[in-house]
Amino acid sequence: MAVLEPGDVLVVPFTTPAYNAVLPIVSGLIVEEGGAISHAAIVARELGIAAIIGVRGATRHIPDGAEVELDPKHGSVRVVNTNLLPGVDPTEFSASESSTSPDSSGRPAR
Repeated sequence: MAVLEPGDVLVVPFTTPAYNAVLPIVSGLIVEEGGAISHAAIVARELGIAAIIGVRGATRHIPDGAEVELDPKHGSVRVVNTNLLPGVDPTEFSASESSTSPDSSGRPAR
């Protein structure tokens, strides 16, 4: 994992309690595996973090440093601002399940 800064969006395959130390500083969470009662979903709801759970292939298709938009209400993730990363096209992903939370974020993914 690259350096995680306050306000970043964290993109991971799954979370465990080991992530509890960094989750309070992120503004968004994109997780490949899990559901409504997964660790990521529960902690995101408790902390008020925008989260999309069940985004298959997120860690393969969202490069480190990409700017992303989360839409927890619709369970979608969109990679934006491709000028930051040459050769990366805008991409939209949908989750099989999503965790709803207060807002979306356009901060860089880490």
